[in-house]
Amino acid sequence: MKTEQCPSCGTFTYVRLKSASVVVCKQCYSAVIGEHPVRKEAVPDDWSFICIGTKGTFQEKKFEVIGRIRLTLLNDYKNFWTVLYENEIPGYLVDSFGSFAFVSDFWNDTSAKPKNLHAGSPINIKGNVKLKGEFVERCEIIHAEGEIADWKFFDKGFFFIQAGNDTDVAYYFVDREREPKYLSGKRAALQDFMPEQIKTWDEWK
Repeated sequence: MKTEQCPSCGTFTYVRLKSASVVVCKQCYSAVIGEHPVRKEAVPDDWSFICIGTKGTFQEKKFEVIGRIRLTLLNDYKNFWTVLYENEIPGYLVDSFGSFAFVSDFWNDTSAKPKNLHAGSPINIKGNVKLKGEFVERCEIIHAEGEIADWKFFDKGFFFIQAGNDTDVAYYFVDREREPKYLSGKRAALQDFMPEQIKTWDEWK
């Protein structure tokens, strides 16, 4: 762990990632590390009970949540929570409306043409894993907080495609400026990782 000072407001931030794409100041939301553009505002509330500081165990590996990229899509949202495992290797816990997945394979190239990445289409990822396109959404807004592991897409306007089967999932990112990339991992139910130190909601307040 090291300490970095925010160049905008002077707040000190503890950094645990050995290599971060960006680290966001918790006080003024400026980038403490990284030159990628980030919105200088708090991440809006959604129905996720995951938060920075949440801990759990997935596939016998303990982790802690240390940051988040939040994609506001046209009709949905996706939280990509940076998780740091005990062996100091990062990953992502993805959540949206109570569905979860753990990403461990980052930014793969694909031979699939963007026009073939759509809902209902058969999509194969490496390892000859067969998926089916589930939905396509345009990314309207991107927020970030905390420490962000390896992340390539900081500008809004790209198309986000989710593909999956019963156990595997892939997230494709497609824009006009670069070749499509995808993240992949495993779907998870809540009992598969039993999170602790979560956000509690009381919608009656």
